[in-house]
Amino acid sequence: MRFNFLDWMSMNMAVDIAFLIFTIAFVWKLRSVMKYAENLSLQMLQIKQALEAEIEKNKDHLINKIDAKTGDLMRVSKVQANDMFVLKTMIEKNEFRIQKNEDASKQIKKDLILTQKNPQAARRRLKEN
Repeated sequence: MRFNFLDWMSMNMAVDIAFLIFTIAFVWKLRSVMKYAENLSLQMLQIKQALEAEIEKNKDHLINKIDAKTGDLMRVSKVQANDMFVLKTMIEKNEFRIQKNEDASKQIKKDLILTQKNPQAARRRLKEN
């Protein structure tokens, strides 16, 4: 089977028409996808701006809240520091008293032993003091 010029031209036109139709369909679909991507990116940008505005709006409120909490903590810590100083002072005084009492109890013990061993020496010592 041999093709003549008209057969070749008709076959080429069919291929050309199919090529043009598929190319137009591809370009049309590509443009619709690009529009969809552009709309999506615009929506994402709007959402991002809305979130940034919301964050900025709440930022001051959160900062004030944090400042209030830290202020409360600072007040509490100052009170605790004062209480700790008072407690430390009281402990030091009590330790001094305990030391004094230990020394006194040792002295009493010595005096008791001295009295038991030699009552006359204990009386002399009592008169001296």
